[in-house]
Amino acid sequence: MSRAEIKSLAQAIRERRASQSFDGEPIPQDDLRKILEAGLQAPSSYNLQPWRFIVVQQPEQKRRLRGACFNQAKVEEASAVIVACGDADAWRKDLDDVINSGLRGGMSESLAAASRESIPHYFTEFNSDQMHGWLNKQVMVAFTHMLLMAEVLGYDTAPMEGFEQDKV
Repeated sequence: MSRAEIKSLAQAIRERRASQSFDGEPIPQDDLRKILEAGLQAPSSYNLQPWRFIVVQQPEQKRRLRGACFNQAKVEEASAVIVACGDADAWRKDLDDVINSGLRGGMSESLAAASRESIPHYFTEFNSDQMHGWLNKQVMVAFTHMLLMAEVLGYDTAPMEGFEQDKV
């Protein structure tokens, strides 16, 4: 689709729909960056940002991805496909960076110390289903930010659940 004028957030929320097909017109890298940054700036529990985004744009990669998505044509038609994944180990890998970032932003030493204790305790109590549920919520917040930014910029989107996770 050709990019129209930028929409207000209220307009984007009101008008956003899941598109069933796309024209494949390339998306400018600056716009793709804005969409990804919207996801990266989304709020998350403990500010852990346990999401990872994979951008698929190469025709061969989209063809292979389509095969894992029940042969849905829109996978190949889209100029870019963003695969949003949850990282169950983000709290282990990123905790120090998150706390240090908080300290630089004004977090008190006492809250940092409490977080170093409470966050690992919280997550080590999770079973696999609980972690899966938590990750789904966190990733969807970020993904929704990206969907709305794409709409603000004038791009159609389609969130997809129709795929074989192990093949993706």
